[in-house]
Amino acid sequence: MVERYDYLATRLEERGATIAAEQPEWAKQLGDVPADPARREQWTQLAAEIDVFRQQYGVQGTEPVAIPDQYRERAVGADLAQRVTALHKSTQLSAQPGATDADRQQAAAAAAATAQKARDAVTTTTATTTQDARKAAAREQLRQAGMIGTKRAPADTGTDDRSAAAAAKQRQQQEAQRRAAQQRDRDRDRGRDR
Repeated sequence: MVERYDYLATRLEERGATIAAEQPEWAKQLGDVPADPARREQWTQLAAEIDVFRQQYGVQGTEPVAIPDQYRERAVGADLAQRVTALHKSTQLSAQPGATDADRQQAAAAAAATAQKARDAVTTTTATTTQDARKAAAREQLRQAGMIGTKRAPADTGTDDRSAAAAAKQRQQQEAQRRAAQQRDRDRDRGRDR
């Protein structure tokens, strides 16, 4: 689950960096992409959230407004529109220069590389988990069919102690049964002698 969350966060970061590099018309409402890494991260995060919102609600790519008026009635749309306005104002009031095209391209490439690593990690984890689940299911089917015994737990879990105790108890029970059988035989033989 954590891997999935990390993967989604990385994908959002990648999408925001791509928007910063491509600069679609609606992204101009956010203001210039900041050069400062912390502010750029804030910019790309908001850009990615807006992009997801636009995709979710089918906003045309040619629509120049980040959050069109008809979507601002929804709580999410209203919140995003408010954040767009706040970010634009802070960008305009900032005395810091915006990021250069080269900076934006470099950030997008770095985010894409990070996202690819995250995809590979999730894919590997998912594949390993799926393979382990299939193996466990196959072992269970074989066990239920009586083709294999139950798997013994590792020695360090104390299972050997329990197994030894169970075996000793079983031997004691068998010995008690043997003695009881011998006693019955003796009693029966005594009864015949009389």
